[in-house]
Amino acid sequence: MLLRFGDKMFDEEQHTTVADYIFHLPYDFESLSENEIVKQILREYKESYDKGTIPDKKMFLYHPDNEVAKNVAIILEDKEAELSAAWRERFEIKTVYGDDAFKRDTISSTNYLIIRKIQKLIAENQQEMMEATDFEVQIRCLEMDKHLKQIMKELTETVGTVIFK
Repeated sequence: MLLRFGDKMFDEEQHTTVADYIFHLPYDFESLSENEIVKQILREYKESYDKGTIPDKKMFLYHPDNEVAKNVAIILEDKEAELSAAWRERFEIKTVYGDDAFKRDTISSTNYLIIRKIQKLIAENQQEMMEATDFEVQIRCLEMDKHLKQIMKELTETVGTVIFK
């Protein structure tokens, strides 16, 4: 999302870009990825963003680290295809174009990553609870489980996402 839409206006009223939206969510997006190259891209993007510059995809396509450039090319190549406007008329398939598409995709993608991370935290917390012998630790784990599931429920309700296992 950042590489393709980071500089696009996300909210006209608040004058925020997609990068603003992503970096002001209450989650560390670097921790949502397990891929070290993606983490590096996020770190470098954030460094530029914090300096007041929203980098464009060329910065990463021509990156000195060939692995970064190769991964960015793969990421962008996969996402650059656009649906034909004829799909709507010819096949009666509803498609979303322009602002609606990238805003919806940004919210959907970030929520998916957050939900995936919360699921991982729930699993780790449940493992800790099963291994705990101290009653206080078990209670703390139960409270954390309830809290994490509440966050996930709120996230899924806002976008109408189905909770998956």
